[in-house]
Amino acid sequence: MKLTSEQKESVAAWVAAGATLNEIQDRLKTELGVVLTFMDTRFLLSDLGLSLKPPAGEADEAEAVADTAGVVEPDDGFTEEEFPEGGFADDGAAAGPTEPGPGAGPARVLVTVDAVTLPGTMVSGKVTFSDGVKGGWYLDQMGQLGLTGIDRGYQPPEADVVAFQRELQRALR
Repeated sequence: MKLTSEQKESVAAWVAAGATLNEIQDRLKTELGVVLTFMDTRFLLSDLGLSLKPPAGEADEAEAVADTAGVVEPDDGFTEEEFPEGGFADDGAAAGPTEPGPGAGPARVLVTVDAVTLPGTMVSGKVTFSDGVKGGWYLDQMGQLGLTGIDRGYQPPEADVVAFQRELQRALR
């Protein structure tokens, strides 16, 4: 999606004013007539070199999550027991969230890359978000990122989206 210079300036002004990613996505649609997914909006901001400002008090929490995010090597990936009846990618079954145990450390986003790529994709893997929701991710031939095996209504925490993108980039290098 190509934006005009005026549209880019509007987006930059919204970011400078402290708008959230959801607010920017909504304003793109309502004010500029540009419909983007949540992930496409995130990519747009990245392409424009813009960074969202965390709300007051959440800056430290977001940094703590980002600092503890790590990549799990493929041999440390999920086991068959974690995905009942043969896996998550084939049947699209949602993997339910798990509660962290008492005294659990800071939340992490874990990303793995599959040794054997899913059919119809360029690369695929697994992800565990900080709230325990597990699923799969893939990049299709068009370069679009998708998630599988996660309930359609699930929205990962915003800090997890940032950590997921960073860890995915690291894993694919």
